[in-house]
Amino acid sequence: MLRKYRMTITRFNPEPTTVTETFSSCDAASAWLGTPTDIECCIESTAWLGRSCIGDFYLWCSGGYAIAQIGEHREHNATNLDGALLVDHPVLFRDEDGSTYTPAPELILPRELAMRAMHEWLVDFEHPSILRWS
Repeated sequence: MLRKYRMTITRFNPEPTTVTETFSSCDAASAWLGTPTDIECCIESTAWLGRSCIGDFYLWCSGGYAIAQIGEHREHNATNLDGALLVDHPVLFRDEDGSTYTPAPELILPRELAMRAMHEWLVDFEHPSILRWS
């Protein structure tokens, strides 16, 4: 069955600027995504099999931190396998519309780990085992 990937990244410079591209292969989607270096950004990947949307992977990035969520029939939030990170200051994240929020501390992940999880999800659309999913 034909796979399709729609990748969207919202960057803040300082206003939200969104770019969306569609790909027919995991390799092309993953290469386009790469590892964004924006201090703050939001990334959404939507996966399709044929005409059916099978889920979304969302990342909100702020500095060296990220929040990861998979949307299927419901939201699945990621947490760190080793427990919550010890962050000694509030971490602000921006949503796609530019509004800011502070998530629950247990949802804050190392950015590198969350990016790796998104790239793994693009391969098979399974919940990456490098994170715990609610």
